[in-house]
Amino acid sequence: MKRYILFLSLTTVFGYVPLSIAENPVNDRLFRVGSKTFTVQDCKAPEADVQSFKAKYTPEQFEKWLTWYNSQLAVSKLMGQAVQTFCEKAECTPDEVYVTEWNSFLEDQIRNMHGRLQEAIPADMDPEAIKRTEGMFGGPPPNWQTSKALYQQYGGRVYLGNLGYYQPVEATMRLVKDMEAKGELEIFDPALREKLQESFNNQLTGSTEIDETYRAKEGMADPWEFPFWSRENRLFSATKHLAYGQAASFKADKANKRVTYFDKSGNRVIEEFIDQDRNLVLEKYTPDGSLESVRKTIRKENRDVTQFFDKDGALTRENYFLGGEIVATTYDKNGKVLSETREKIK
Repeated sequence: MKRYILFLSLTTVFGYVPLSIAENPVNDRLFRVGSKTFTVQDCKAPEADVQSFKAKYTPEQFEKWLTWYNSQLAVSKLMGQAVQTFCEKAECTPDEVYVTEWNSFLEDQIRNMHGRLQEAIPADMDPEAIKRTEGMFGGPPPNWQTSKALYQQYGGRVYLGNLGYYQPVEATMRLVKDMEAKGELEIFDPALREKLQESFNNQLTGSTEIDETYRAKEGMADPWEFPFWSRENRLFSATKHLAYGQAASFKADKANKRVTYFDKSGNRVIEEFIDQDRNLVLEKYTPDGSLESVRKTIRKENRDVTQFFDKDGALTRENYFLGGEIVATTYDKNGKVLSETREKIK
């Protein structure tokens, strides 16, 4: 696991206790992971960053920034090495189907962003654009899989960020302590230990236990039961919507990838949400229990397309996003196009 976005809070630039770093710290040891020892030289700010901030700040501000930045790099390096060691033994490689769906998800996000900005949609996805977008959503699939593996082994409180960016804060803290207890990790610098604990404390302040309240609300056992961009997540996280206010209860059948919504009596089915070969199907029923309509989300021409069918299975409408617009096409009973409209996304 070579790539792992660490969840450090960087909101207060000069609000931390500085590390005790010497002026010429060639051999100053900070910590050891396994047989490898890391020194101050391994955790210094890149020269490009140094020159950039030196030009922006006064000498006093620059020294404060440099001390803070180097301390953050040391904490980040330690946590990264600990997690990398963990992944040598744990399963941190995501399922290929999730990687494929992640790539589709990112491409959709990039196209939508270009469309909202009224920019030309790129024919080929720019690797740098993909990398930037990945960062916005918590990093590539191995990051998600690593967080899942950490939580499964160590549990604890979780920071529930936006856009599925969930952080197993307490699990990571327990990993570090576990490795120390086993002699796999050793911290030499007292200030680094203090900084590391401060980082964990800051994150734990906004973290929460994954309890029955969370499970009932989200329809998931924990934040990593399914990736947030996956078809399964779109299926089972829909349980919290309760058929958009019409249903009183639901039953989630995860083995068969199906969610059934019931009315107040608990006997009449209002809707069923189903995963059919990675296509999401929503079946709506009339009060007498007969099929009223079907909505299906499929992958078509490298984008998600929502199709609407009547009770007899005839396609009546298709919707999809294109360049910041919703494109809607309607059809007659014979499948002939009746109309096509485009509406700007507001």
